[in-house]
Amino acid sequence: MTSSPTKQAQRCFDQIKEIWSGFDSDKRRVIPFCTPVIDRPECVVLGINHSVFIPGSDVESDFTADEFASALPARNAFLKSDFESQRLSDYAADIINAFNAIGVVITKEWMGANRCPVQSTDLNDIRNLPSFLERQKKSDVCLRGFLKSIAPKRIVLVGKFAAELYFPNAEKKGFDDLKQPKKGEFRDGNQTTIFAIEYPNSFGNRGRTNKTWAIDRLKKYWE
Repeated sequence: MTSSPTKQAQRCFDQIKEIWSGFDSDKRRVIPFCTPVIDRPECVVLGINHSVFIPGSDVESDFTADEFASALPARNAFLKSDFESQRLSDYAADIINAFNAIGVVITKEWMGANRCPVQSTDLNDIRNLPSFLERQKKSDVCLRGFLKSIAPKRIVLVGKFAAELYFPNAEKKGFDDLKQPKKGEFRDGNQTTIFAIEYPNSFGNRGRTNKTWAIDRLKKYWE
């Protein structure tokens, strides 16, 4: 008999915290998940790494990050109803707006995480530190194993670094060069669709914005 999603998530949570032990500090918390964990979620949105959860706050006083780093989350970082007393993060707002643009609403049946669980306002601040690559490889194995166990209906990878979890060498390629979507059964009878999109902000990208490209890709691959 397989263990419950919560037990599997706790095991993954503990393993990821151990893998990244030594990278955490007041400015760099290790945050394996940013939503509650459920079996067979409608979608898992997987980003690059955690920044600040509270807009306008500095990293040190980000009490939401403390909450998510200390235990499996009881709140969903993408749901306004879970954060009535504060704004959602800029990242969450960007993701919500992109999905709203294709008529898809994020619900409690969704999950969120990041390929790198270490909180930093810029991934480049930590990815060249000693042992980062070794730790990231171990973390990838743990995260892929956990996602396989809960068999999401969809996994949306946001950004090329996140795409590397399922698309090797994605950072060296254009999004159009990735052979996507990937489809397969994570569990018997449970198909999972995996695809990658640009981070949907307003940075320029070949005459269009990343947000425009991301929305077009969501329209193309969302089923």
